[in-house]
Amino acid sequence: MNDTAFLFEKSSLAELQERHMAALRVTGEVAARFQIVENDGLRLRDEDESAMAAAMEAEMLALNAIVNYRPSDKKEAIDKVTYMAALIVARRDALDETTLSDFMASLSHF
Repeated sequence: MNDTAFLFEKSSLAELQERHMAALRVTGEVAARFQIVENDGLRLRDEDESAMAAAMEAEMLALNAIVNYRPSDKKEAIDKVTYMAALIVARRDALDETTLSDFMASLSHF
């Protein structure tokens, strides 16, 4: 079990998905602030860079918690696969090899 699995081990899949979606929203808000600053030709402040790094870290932790979550039944496994498929389509990017391996391992009991 990795650190993120330990952090969220008592959470349901639905709770993990909610946390991930919230982290995505925050990351999007911070990124929008970045875009506004860049378009105005201003220099990013250190706190803006820190906010972006923190938002991206929170999103990564939330995603890793979902990736490593072991579904309790077939319905939850299908929900997990559906969420991850939607995320891949929305991002237009594949999972990296380690994440894909962890994802598959979390479903191996089905």
